[in-house]
Amino acid sequence: MAEDVIIMTLFGVAANHHGPHHDSLPLRSGEIIEVFEKKDKSIGIIRKEMSAEEKLLLGIPLELNRMTQADWEYLPGIGEGIAKKLVQYRQINGDFASLNDLKRVPGIGDARLRQIEGFFHAQ
Repeated sequence: MAEDVIIMTLFGVAANHHGPHHDSLPLRSGEIIEVFEKKDKSIGIIRKEMSAEEKLLLGIPLELNRMTQADWEYLPGIGEGIAKKLVQYRQINGDFASLNDLKRVPGIGDARLRQIEGFFHAQ
């Protein structure tokens, strides 16, 4: 029953949403719906991606092309500088096709890649 309410609510959101109509699609692994009360006492609904920390705590593999700078920084061996380079590289060159594509980013070599590869979906 709760699932039916969420589905009905999502379709209502999609019908009133002016951006991409991804709201009517089923939730993917690692996505959440946040329901909250607004100041005017109406209900707000936000569909969003869990952080890398939340996903890893729940055993959900990460996705290369959905990582934010903060997500990258959460991984071992990836500091602010490399995280920023990873995000910038993807913005300029498009999505990573595989984990090996990360080696095109300065600061990511074989050793660092081995350190983080277990956190991602198998390619």
